[in-house]
Amino acid sequence: MNKLFRLLAIALLLLAAASAGCQKSGDDDDNQNNDDDNTPFQAKQITFTPAGSAQAGDIWLEMENADPAQNAFTLRLMGNGLTDVYGVAGRLTFDRAIGALNSAAPKDALGSGGATVATEAAANDAGGVFGFSRQGLVAGVAFAEPVVIGTLEFNALKAGKTDIAFTENKSRVMNPDLEVVEVAHWLGGTLTVE
Repeated sequence: MNKLFRLLAIALLLLAAASAGCQKSGDDDDNQNNDDDNTPFQAKQITFTPAGSAQAGDIWLEMENADPAQNAFTLRLMGNGLTDVYGVAGRLTFDRAIGALNSAAPKDALGSGGATVATEAAANDAGGVFGFSRQGLVAGVAFAEPVVIGTLEFNALKAGKTDIAFTENKSRVMNPDLEVVEVAHWLGGTLTVE
């Protein structure tokens, strides 16, 4: 019963982190560029420059791909040098007039041993939130080398530059016992949409 309670608490914690502060955009037309004039935005180039150099014990973002023709880009959520990881939840801050977090997809890092991985992503008033968690009565995993925890899919809404940063006091790595796994640095970066 105690294990079931802990698993339920982990799931609720990740869901709460993922949905905290969610709200609909003020964009009244259907082109998702935060205006009401129906002028379509078309990106020419989308780049992401990581902030700093990731080391063991860090969680960071890096570009996986950019598709300016679709006004879309995907960032990888990476981890290294962490042990007993059961779930990762984070809050990102960025200019929502420039980009919008749409969804998340798990990668193999948390799915080892046949574990199912629950995923959540949503926009909020300051940027976006996400969560990835193993499910069931399974142990945490170790990130002995750089691994892709999951991907975060975004849309570019207009040209501009914004920092995508983790809100460290709202971002967590948890072990199966609901204890926080220490992270040395949460590294975001700078998004440029042209």
